[in-house]
Amino acid sequence: MTFGDADANPLTYAHNLYCGGELVTQAELSPARLNDYAFCGASCLEDVRLQGVQQIGCGVFNGCTGLKAVSLDEVSTLTIEDDNEGGLFADSDLETVYLGCDLDYTISPFVGQAGITDLKIGEGVSTIGDNAFDGCEGITEVTL
Repeated sequence: MTFGDADANPLTYAHNLYCGGELVTQAELSPARLNDYAFCGASCLEDVRLQGVQQIGCGVFNGCTGLKAVSLDEVSTLTIEDDNEGGLFADSDLETVYLGCDLDYTISPFVGQAGITDLKIGEGVSTIGDNAFDGCEGITEVTL
C-alpha cells in the first residue's frame, strides 16, 4: 500500500495495528521495498526485523513511539530514501539496533536517537556512511 504523506496513513491517528484480531507489537518484514509512511504512527510496534528489505521509503517508522529494537539483516546494502531530518526512526525510543548490512542513505536513519544503548554490527558489514550515529550519545555497548 502506498500513502501520499503521513496524514494519509490512518495509523498516524489510530496508533494501533491489528492483524487477525491481535495487536501487532512485533513485525518481521521481508518485502523488497517498504513504501513511504508504511508504518508511520504505529506506536504499538516494539520490535521490527527487516530481512532482505533493499529499499526503505520516507517516513516508514516515524512516530513509532513504542519501537525499542530494530534489526536490519540479510541484504548486502539497504538504501534508505528518507530525507527527514529526524531520520528514519524519528520520534521512536530505540534502544537496540542490529546492523547486518551496509547502509546507503541521504540522512542517517539513526540521527538523534539518544536512547540507543546497544549496537550490534554483523560481520558482513563493510560500510557505514557519514554521521550514521550522530547524536546517539546513549550508546554504551558496541558488539562486532
